[in-house]
Amino acid sequence: MLEQILGKANIAVAKNFLMTKKDSCGADGVRLSQFDEYLKLNWENIRQNLFTGTYEPGLVQEFDILSKKKKNRTLTKMNSIDRLITRAMLQVLSRKIEPSFSQYSFGFRSALGVLDAVKFSSAQIEKGYSYVIDIDVNNCFDNIDHGRLKKILSQWIFNEKTLLLIMRYLNCKVVREYEIVPKIRGLIQGSPLSPLFCNLYFDSFDRFAAEKGFCFCRYADDIKLFAKSYEEGLNIYKIVAEYIEKELKFTINQGKSGVFFAIDRIYLGYKLFKKSDGSVEIVRIEMKTKSQYRNWRTSSIKTDDHNYHITGDGILTKADYTILFENTEKKMYLPIECTESLSVHSSVTFSSEFFSFANEKRLSVNIFDKYGNYVGMFVPSRSEKSSKVLLKQVEIYINEAKRLEMAKAILLAALHNMRENIRYYRRIGTQFDEDIAIITDRMTEVKTCPGINELMLIEARVRERYYNCFNRIMSDDNFDFVKRTKRPPLNALNAMISFGNTILYNRLATEIRKTNLDIRIGFLHALLRRSESLNLDIAELFKPVIVDRVIFTLVNRHVLDEDLHFEPWENGGIYLNKVGNGIFLTELEYKLRQKQKIDGKYYSYEGIMRHELTKLVKFLEGSANEYKPYKYFR
Repeated sequence: MLEQILGKANIAVAKNFLMTKKDSCGADGVRLSQFDEYLKLNWENIRQNLFTGTYEPGLVQEFDILSKKKKNRTLTKMNSIDRLITRAMLQVLSRKIEPSFSQYSFGFRSALGVLDAVKFSSAQIEKGYSYVIDIDVNNCFDNIDHGRLKKILSQWIFNEKTLLLIMRYLNCKVVREYEIVPKIRGLIQGSPLSPLFCNLYFDSFDRFAAEKGFCFCRYADDIKLFAKSYEEGLNIYKIVAEYIEKELKFTINQGKSGVFFAIDRIYLGYKLFKKSDGSVEIVRIEMKTKSQYRNWRTSSIKTDDHNYHITGDGILTKADYTILFENTEKKMYLPIECTESLSVHSSVTFSSEFFSFANEKRLSVNIFDKYGNYVGMFVPSRSEKSSKVLLKQVEIYINEAKRLEMAKAILLAALHNMRENIRYYRRIGTQFDEDIAIITDRMTEVKTCPGINELMLIEARVRERYYNCFNRIMSDDNFDFVKRTKRPPLNALNAMISFGNTILYNRLATEIRKTNLDIRIGFLHALLRRSESLNLDIAELFKPVIVDRVIFTLVNRHVLDEDLHFEPWENGGIYLNKVGNGIFLTELEYKLRQKQKIDGKYYSYEGIMRHELTKLVKFLEGSANEYKPYKYFR
């Protein structure tokens, strides 16, 4: 059997299958795009070790993710070579073992699936089976007994070296909580072999249920049996529960298991409805990802790119390989491996373990007070910067002519984006010809401006003119722009501008800290006593097209209400309350996911901001002749 598994044709099929996946890497750091080269250098030696029985699988890393159902799941990451070997093993073993499985086993089968199981269930209800016995096994994959599984496997695999290799994968070493521990129970979630072994482990149950004459179907560890009366269902439940606990050595989740009306249950993401003629209709349940639940708010930019906002009070701490947010109402897990940044807008207690873990995972944490003011940021200590880029930033800043050139480029792009915003609303009927003409004249003045101070004066005049256009853009008289006020904002509109700008500044700060750029050194904004300047520069480009557009949307669609979503502050100030804060963040994150075409490619606004920083880095490193700041075009 080992010759079949390691045969050239079988390995080629396994490798081609892996290449259909994203360019991911295993725990060894070898990406699939590098895999061909890795195999050329190492495969013959690995193959020899497999035949001699001396091959040892690599370490398996565990990590936690948050599923779409908001449940914490533990996944694993195997070495790339182990992914290839286990896939090759699956291809041979499944051909040999799967044909023997019960026709009532629907999970992880090549010719069967979820819909087949649901159709079978609906057919039983139509036949008069009015009750379903649901059996929910506690953590099935984690509790499969290795000794029992080995006995089952030995009935199918007579080659000792193949069986030894399988047991080494079952008893692999797992990296968990800063220590390496052997896997003495359960299957690796993420291994190609695990679904097959799960079915093999349950195969004796399928035979037992068939011999008893039970009407049933099974999808992995999701077991449903059918009865024509409640009493019959109770009897079946007792017999089946006893078998599963004694023979399969599982415990049953009593809270989710029991005897129920068949028509009232959810079947693998589908719900069954009985029609007046006695037939059963199958309806798929649409699982909508919630952007807000309880005190937690999240929005996914990409599957590997998340930014989280906490708007409720609670405690943040480390829990195994993830972060736990907990309060009196609920526990929620944050998937640390795919989290870009965390923003806290409420009263949260942090444990020392949390900051240690955040530092290890290079997670930045932005902290705001309840008024939306930026309080500070936790920045991971391991932050490698390029001296070359730093020196170039300093060189430009202290050279008056070079700094002025950079500042002009940034300001011209920022004014252009303000003008484009106004042009957009002129297109839908509101007249702004005079405002557009004045901004265009000011842009001409920028080109001949002799110094930074004069530039900032032009910027202030244009921004005043630009803000005066807001009342004509917005259709709600309750949000009236009189003048720009900060610290504190004196009305609801200023509160939104301040809050949105602050979020944008800190989102950019997070992205800048991932690059070789030094956030302290900008070009348009002077250093003075600021610890951050560069993010303010870049934000000038994006405030009109992101923050201002969000405000226009919320006001024109009457999503925000001045009485319901804003609260008074000291000294006559106004700020977004907790509900208003959440509404604004949801719309802002939605805006950041919208895409625009830049340099022939489509990027989300979040991606455009990153692209902007990349352009700046390339210019400072000398790999680009000039830096052209982002300009928005409709």
